[in-house]
Amino acid sequence: MANEWDEGSISHADKEGIEELFLGRSITAATETTLTLDNGKTLTIHGNEGCGGCGEGWYEISKLATFPNIITAVEVKDEEEESYSGNVRMFVYSEGIGAEVITAEGSDNGYYGTGFWIEINTTKEEG
Repeated sequence: MANEWDEGSISHADKEGIEELFLGRSITAATETTLTLDNGKTLTIHGNEGCGGCGEGWYEISKLATFPNIITAVEVKDEEEESYSGNVRMFVYSEGIGAEVITAEGSDNGYYGTGFWIEINTTKEEG
């Protein structure tokens, strides 16, 4: 499972890492667990893994989507409710057009983390 200590993975909170990965690219394919970029990189999206005993901190990926336009901006919104449940969503933009491409849903009590991890698998060209 990808986490902040794994080489080749980034957290939803790593704004610079996400921008570097997505800006200037397009998302050509999406499955239940992966996104494929136009440069051949396959991104495996993992929900945060939380407590082994109580279920806190577990986030499930409920949406992955393509985006055929060249991505010019990326935004991650953490929408936590007072009950500690909520969504972490990643949006991409191009020329005024925006789309939600990743949604992770779950809950956390403040101890186990939220959101998602992106594991980067290079399959074609570097960059």
